[in-house]
Amino acid sequence: GMFRAELTGGSHALSPTELQDVTQGIAAARGTIVYSLRRRDTNIWRVTLQDGTVADDSDHFVSSTAPDDWPRYSEDGKRIVFRSVRSGTHNVWASDADGRNPVQLTNLSQGFASQPVVSPDGKTVGFWALHEDRGEICMTTVDGGPMNCPIQDALLLSGPMFSADGTSIYFASGRSGHSQV
Repeated sequence: GMFRAELTGGSHALSPTELQDVTQGIAAARGTIVYSLRRRDTNIWRVTLQDGTVADDSDHFVSSTAPDDWPRYSEDGKRIVFRSVRSGTHNVWASDADGRNPVQLTNLSQGFASQPVVSPDGKTVGFWALHEDRGEICMTTVDGGPMNCPIQDALLLSGPMFSADGTSIYFASGRSGHSQV
């Protein structure tokens, strides 16, 4: 399920019935949460929050006949990046915040891309990729420009997170023999 936790302690379920099958990827922007929900096919849904509680019914707004998951909003809330198998393999896609105008950003025919995140300036999408049996942190532009993979790590454990100023990325790796960021 999906829960809201106060940083000072305590938590409560946002909606025990509607949000019980939430899978990977929860992201919030401007009072709206996007998430993936597994039914027969995993798709991306959203709910609007008001005063920390669900204000409306879930809205199924990014879908295809293949799984769509790991949604993340851009900082300005105008775009969503997500992982989809609609092209036949796991690739990163982007759409407008309303789910319209989906664009494939990566084109991995082997391996897969996952856990996309948009840089604070909204220009770059970082993601975790498994390519040729090694983990990589890769970057592309929000309109699907050339892919660059500056970090290659056989023991990569998570996708990237951008620093607040967008000049660095953080990721978890087991390269030291322990899980470390």
